Amino acid sequence: MRSQTPATDAFDAFYRDTRDRLMTQALALTGDPTSARGGVRHAFIVAWHHWRKVSALPDPEAYVRPIAWNHALRLSSARVFRRVKGLDPEVAATLESLVKLPVQQRKVLLLNQLSSLTLPELAVEVGLPQATAEQELQTATAQFSLHREASSAALPLLLAPLGDIAAASRWPRGSIIRRSGATRRRGHTVLGAAAALSATLVAGTLVSVGGDHTPRLTQEELTVRAQVIKVADPEPPKPRLTPGRMLSNDQVRRLNPKATWAQPRTHVNTAGDGILFDCQAERYADPDGLAALARQFRDQPTKKTRAATSVVQFSELSADKESAENAYGRVLAWLADCASPSAYLESTRELTGVGDEAMQFTVRRWASGPAISQIGVARSGQVTTTLQITRAGTHPVSPRTAAALLAAAINAQCGEPGTERCAAPPVSRTQTPLPAPNSFGMLTAADLPQPGQVAGSWVGTTPATATVNLAASRCDNTSFIKRPFTSSLTRTFLVPGANLPSEFGLTESIGLAPDVRRATDKMNAIVAAMSSCEEDKLGIQVTKLAETSEDKVGLAAWRVVTEISDEARVNLLVAVLRDRNRVAQVGFIPTGEATWTDEQFLTVAERALIRLHTATRKHLDAPAQ
Repeated sequence: MRSQTPATDAFDAFYRDTRDRLMTQALALTGDPTSARGGVRHAFIVAWHHWRKVSALPDPEAYVRPIAWNHALRLSSARVFRRVKGLDPEVAATLESLVKLPVQQRKVLLLNQLSSLTLPELAVEVGLPQATAEQELQTATAQFSLHREASSAALPLLLAPLGDIAAASRWPRGSIIRRSGATRRRGHTVLGAAAALSATLVAGTLVSVGGDHTPRLTQEELTVRAQVIKVADPEPPKPRLTPGRMLSNDQVRRLNPKATWAQPRTHVNTAGDGILFDCQAERYADPDGLAALARQFRDQPTKKTRAATSVVQFSELSADKESAENAYGRVLAWLADCASPSAYLESTRELTGVGDEAMQFTVRRWASGPAISQIGVARSGQVTTTLQITRAGTHPVSPRTAAALLAAAINAQCGEPGTERCAAPPVSRTQTPLPAPNSFGMLTAADLPQPGQVAGSWVGTTPATATVNLAASRCDNTSFIKRPFTSSLTRTFLVPGANLPSEFGLTESIGLAPDVRRATDKMNAIVAAMSSCEEDKLGIQVTKLAETSEDKVGLAAWRVVTEISDEARVNLLVAVLRDRNRVAQVGFIPTGEATWTDEQFLTVAERALIRLHTATRKHLDAPAQ
């Protein structure tokens, strides 16, 4: 068996990488899978015949494509077009609509949609002036939309299933293609030798029996005209989003190989309210973007498989890198200040090695049964991709697995015009939650976990000046409208419609002191009052949960039980926090099963300290304006 050479290896790689793409194009051009496959096979045989020349070209695919298309058209012209058996009706309708277009218009349309050629390059390939090619493209798009009864924006989605047909095609091995190409080369060599011998004999006869003048070349006969040719720089390939560059069913199936996954739904997100993932506030993060593409997957669990899993991939293409950076930041802001009902932002992680920048969030929901989502957001160049993996129940897909799938989504798009960095194996680092733009430096509903088994959603009141501090306990009776505070806010969170007692709820009050010293003194006074409360007041039991203090920050928390009677008690979880010259107090009154563990309350208190770090005088004065 003959060993592989660099040339054969290069050809085989080229054959594997491009045959499905050329098959998709030829199928769209002819409407006939058999002719398309035959045209592509013939083109690769020709390519191996001339591989030394073809491999040296800047774009070998541009050499092979016209050969494949033209041969496929010749094959299909001998076959009466008919509906191919076994094709999906939607795919068949797309093919029938395409073959109704004139061949020239069909070529222009398919080069625009299924290749990375720019308009000038496209015009050269079809042999038309650029202005004419552009006009033909517009006409072809309009006519296809009319025949297919679909908008022009849906064209990429309608062509996407053709790629699946191409991927399912059976191809001969590269060695078989090369063997056919070598046979073709030998045949051409024999014919060429015969033609050369014949030409030599004819030329010799002409010279020997020539006229009276000996053939000669003079300076006049070899006039060379120098001409300056201006070659315009080629336009860069236009950025685009294509369904073929989205995650595949095989990639997503790794999340739950035993489940049966439904065929993914791919669309441009123009229907319904446009909300595809948790915390999403608007249809698009970049309303002025060039394109958007969504793909949704869902498994069908059985009694023997794990809980149902759904996956949403949503990619947006912005007009430039700056717009993409803004779109990426807008998605992060949605997640940092999540407004989805019954959503709790559990953790935030920074991902390195995934595109230009990436973050990952874990969100728990409980309104219609418990579910946990891993939401990854990444940007590569002009493309922002959000990937949400949701699993019903309380056992989520691991952050590591979710990050790997986000990396796969970025790599699937990487290399397309408009993208920049690809993805390496992700490196994850837990970090504090991002600032919530509309929180005024206070807790948001997304910072609060589910209270026991209550199914309703947390809803917060509008922050207002803290004339009354409902977060205070009977031990400290802290006021935020007295010295040392110069500005203050308070808000209360309830669960409407849950039929809970009126005393249930969480309140946070924050205040701004003139300097760090006076803020520290105020916190120390509250800690002292809580420490001496059991001695000073009868019927109150105080249990310290935590106390930390540093130069810039401090946190202390307690559980306070007040005896109302021999049979009735009121529980209060209270925390006081300080960040430089800012002080906050959080009070939570649970009731019955609507409660938190001490650990959950401490997590909320720590989240409040993180939010407090972003509070400014502008925030505290804003509600009063």
